[in-house]
Amino acid sequence: MLSLNQVISQKNLIPKIKDLMNECEAYEFDSSNDDACVHKIMHQLRNLDFSKKMKRKMVYTLLDIDYLQIVPHILRRNQEALEKGIKNVDVYYFEGNNKEMLEDSLVNYLTENISKRKIIFFNLSLRNYCYDDDEEGRYATHGSCAFMVPRKGKGYDMYYINHHGEAMNTALIYERVLTRTRNQKYSFEHPVDFIVLDQIVQYMNSQLNQTIHYDFSTRHNFRGINYQEEDVHGFCFIFPMIIYYSLGKYYNKEKQVKCDGETIPIPPISQTLKNAGLNFMVHSCFTEFDGSYNKVVFNHLNTKKEEKIFMEELDTVLAKLKFRFLKKITGYTLQYLTQPIILKKLNLPPKY
Repeated sequence: MLSLNQVISQKNLIPKIKDLMNECEAYEFDSSNDDACVHKIMHQLRNLDFSKKMKRKMVYTLLDIDYLQIVPHILRRNQEALEKGIKNVDVYYFEGNNKEMLEDSLVNYLTENISKRKIIFFNLSLRNYCYDDDEEGRYATHGSCAFMVPRKGKGYDMYYINHHGEAMNTALIYERVLTRTRNQKYSFEHPVDFIVLDQIVQYMNSQLNQTIHYDFSTRHNFRGINYQEEDVHGFCFIFPMIIYYSLGKYYNKEKQVKCDGETIPIPPISQTLKNAGLNFMVHSCFTEFDGSYNKVVFNHLNTKKEEKIFMEELDTVLAKLKFRFLKKITGYTLQYLTQPIILKKLNLPPKY
């Protein structure tokens, strides 16, 4: 199997946006259904391209969260309804070489995997995520991700990544549709995503024999650059895939960043997270895809500029590239994940 770097180095043509989206849809990249082939592809990726240690250590999980069943009950302090909404969170996962996803409750799933000290990756499907009058049901669905890492001794850290990054700072209101003409607004002091995840973590901590550590700080939440600012097509599904790949490949080994004939190592993700570097961990996941982006990260490693300046420079790169950056990361990730060796394992045709 070719590595992601090898796939990118081939510089194969990336199709036009419409065709690219059609190819992604053919492999159900944008689907939250548990039987979608994209989740089978992600599971095979672990088997084919992760180290033996990470194959054993890391698990891929699909988590389906309905915001409408949780958010309104938080401010109403309706604990019974809130817990019911959290209990209704659906968990889908693979076991061994099984090609079909299994289903369980979140409590049971976490109890099992925490006892084995697994790194638990969640591909999050956030249903009824926000009000959108253009959608048929008047709510949009969004894709993001989270992962849990065991602490030394006992307990876990929860990390949340919404690729909207610093734009989350203003995402403090949730709108609930009441009638065709009226909505009810719920206002929070922190981003709605963080509030929902915190409620889920609190409930899990009441049910588990180990503590999941999570708060609203940048230690546990990505608040870097907004990767979807130029996205008018809805490519949010690609980011969890890239984060999952990066965790599996670089959790316990260095990543080499090359520029102008020089090479600088990025410390393993495990070390970066211990140093409260979630923002940098995410920013470093995209160096392979674009030379100008890679150069900014390389120079940051060389000079150790302030994070604010570093993010401004990354923002400048994305502003110049406009949608080309999203096209690159989607196109090359699609090429990488649909290699013949993966598709053959799943009995999928190379082209639809």
